Parts: sequence; structure tokens; C-alpha cells
Amino acid sequence: MILGMAYTAKSAFAHTFSGDESASFLARVQELRVETHLIEQNLSNQTLVSWHIDKTGEFWTANDTTQMAERNQRLAKEIPDGLSNLSAAANSTNPDAAKVKSIVDALDNSLAEAVTVRIDQPARDNVTVNALAIVNVLDETMEDYGTAVGAEDTGSNMTMSDNSTNGGSVSSMDNMSSSSGSTATVVNVAAYKTAQGLAAAAQDMFNTLKTKSPSNNTAAIANLDQGFTKLKQAIDGKMSNDDVTSIVHGTIMTNIQTAYNLQTVPEFPLPILAAILGIGSVVAYSRVKNTKQFV
Repeated sequence: MILGMAYTAKSAFAHTFSGDESASFLARVQELRVETHLIEQNLSNQTLVSWHIDKTGEFWTANDTTQMAERNQRLAKEIPDGLSNLSAAANSTNPDAAKVKSIVDALDNSLAEAVTVRIDQPARDNVTVNALAIVNVLDETMEDYGTAVGAEDTGSNMTMSDNSTNGGSVSSMDNMSSSSGSTATVVNVAAYKTAQGLAAAAQDMFNTLKTKSPSNNTAAIANLDQGFTKLKQAIDGKMSNDDVTSIVHGTIMTNIQTAYNLQTVPEFPLPILAAILGIGSVVAYSRVKNTKQFV
């Protein structure tokens, strides 16, 4: 039980991200940038602006501010203040496009610095961490595309594990959707624009990552190039949610696992398992002790 608690405490209070935590932060920075730029691009449409502002709250939370303050008090104030200023400027009666652009540009700079401050250099350079970040962005892409076309939230089944920066894993890809070749009707334009932006961001992340990819994975890299191109075409062409899911699961996730040695995540979290084993040991010890007293 103590082992399980110690493990959990270590994860909760560590000041350096693990592999998956670093990947999650890298992904959320990209996702936040997509939303802030969409706010800038859609100032004339208050409905879209409101939706994108709400989404920024998913990608930068009070917890992010607290964790950032552990390393840089200025950024811990600068980023949430920038997001607040962006919301106020974009929601004004007559939004000033130049002012909004200035805020977005400043946020871009602050977020770029936040990555270097919050994530140590070895994790930033680790290809597995960066591959996991792409997986996270693709997961959000699928969620928003599903929302955009009114499909049920199937998710990508790519849940991150808590591994070191030397490796990473994703969960098994069950229930892969088959390609239908049909088109979909967009029922949420804001979510659709987010899905487009995220797909482009994931592709840009991969284009950067593949320059660092192992030379023995050329086939998987070539398949990933094709997969990202197809994903952009499918989303731009408003293909069915099944088609988008099939591309992500069938082509991109399969090859990204191969190229970057992503392992299947265990179904049972290690801290909980350790705690249960510890409790079982205590119970067993108590029973043995009680038995000896009555012998």
C-alpha cells in the first residue's frame, strides 16, 4: 500500500514531466495555438469566436498555470492574462483585428517559451515523446471532427501511458472503422474548423519529427506521409466520420507505432495495482497474526 501511495505521490508532485506528460503538454500547446489563431481568423462571426474561446479553456487550465509557476512566474501570469485579453478583445462590440493579432502573436511567443521552460531538453528532443504528442493531437482531431459532423464520440483509443522519456505507449486499436467513401454534413462549423486546424498541426509536427526518425523505418515514414495527406483530404472533403477514423486508425496509428516503437498500454494502472497488492498483503498478514494468537 505504501508502495502504491509513494508511486502516486511521486507522479503528482514531480517537477519534471514524464514522457507522456511532456507529450500531453506539447500537444495542448499546439491545440491552444490552433484555437487562438481561429479566433483571430473568425472575428466577424461571434458564434465561432465564442466556441473557440471556450475550447482554449480545455488546453490551458488553472493546473497548467500552477505547474508553470513552479518554473517561471512570469509565464504563469503572461499566458492566462493573454488568453483573458484575447477573449475580451475578440468579444468586444467592434473587435480590433490589429489588437487581436498582437495578442495572438504574443501568446505564440509565450507558448513557445513555455515549452522550453516546462519540458526538459532530453524530452523535447525525444522522438517517442514527440510521436505521442502527435497521437494526442490526432485524438483531439477525431473528437472535434466527430462533433463537427454530428457523429458519436468514438475517440481514437490512443490513451497515453505514464512512461519515461525513453519510451511510450498507446492502447490497443480495437473496433477499427472501415472506409465508407461517403460524405458527411457539417453541423458544427467551429468544430470543423478546429478539426482542420488540428489535422494541419499534426502534419506539421510529423514533418518536423520525421527529420529525426530512425533510418530503418523508411516504409513506415512513407506510409505516414500518405496517411497525413489522406487525412487532410478527407477532412477538407467532409468525408464520413468512419472514413476519417479509418485513416487515423488504419494508416497513421499503425505506422506511428511501428516507426516510433510505441507499446500497448496496460489496462490496469500501476499505482492502483501496487496499492491493491499492498492492501492484500496487509490483510494476509493480519489473518496470519490472528490465527497464531488462537493457536
